[in-house]
Amino acid sequence: MTPSRIFLARFSPTGHTRRVMHFLASGLHGAGLPIDELDVTDRYNLESERTFAPDELLFVGVPVYAGRVPRPMQQMSQWHGNGAIAIPIVTYGYRAHEDALRELASVLRTSGFVVPAGAAFPVEHSIFPEFGQGHPNDNDRYQIEGFAKEVLMRLTEDRLTGEPAFPGEGDLRPYPAQVAVPVPEAICRQCGRCAEVCPMDIIDAFTMRVIDPNLCIGCLACVNACPDGGRKYPEAVQAHLRKVRERIAPFCTQQKSPEFFF
Repeated sequence: MTPSRIFLARFSPTGHTRRVMHFLASGLHGAGLPIDELDVTDRYNLESERTFAPDELLFVGVPVYAGRVPRPMQQMSQWHGNGAIAIPIVTYGYRAHEDALRELASVLRTSGFVVPAGAAFPVEHSIFPEFGQGHPNDNDRYQIEGFAKEVLMRLTEDRLTGEPAFPGEGDLRPYPAQVAVPVPEAICRQCGRCAEVCPMDIIDAFTMRVIDPNLCIGCLACVNACPDGGRKYPEAVQAHLRKVRERIAPFCTQQKSPEFFF
């Protein structure tokens, strides 16, 4: 089957997943098929009702948060697959992707998609950028584009069948609680960038304060968006993160490679 249209949906608060999905798109352009890119970091795009045709192909890319799919992507009830093929893509900060692929695959199947393949790509860590620094790089791009071409070739030749065994088994690990990053009132220029980029829409556009800290997913979009670099975790949280860095460093310094599942 040659798909009539390809969709690439990405949830990418800090940009690493966006870059991977752009590389996927570049690997697909040679096929001459219509390609639509959907930024579902914007809640409106994620929560808008979408119905797919059985001959359409969807790639969905998300970052991994503590081995899980980000909370907003843990259900896609407004998207109706109708038997269309969906390929889950997870990007992880050079440690491990753990349960994320099988969780995202389950979300897609629940929405009516068929999931015959998937991939995990190591990228620069969003909290500790020294881990995986510079990824995805040119070599990663070659492999990302190659995966996209392989999916399309197998689909066209009717060889994209079955359900791959994604890593993990049993119950999903608990989704970790997050600490919202407070507004730096002493230096805040009220530019509103943090409120614009927050995927949970929980930052007040007038005061820049977090409206409901319990809804924060710890994506760091607001931190990256602050033009003065002033939006930071409280010192107690930073001290905890230093301990986390020390604990995960042995796993993050090992060489990682993209993983494909068919």
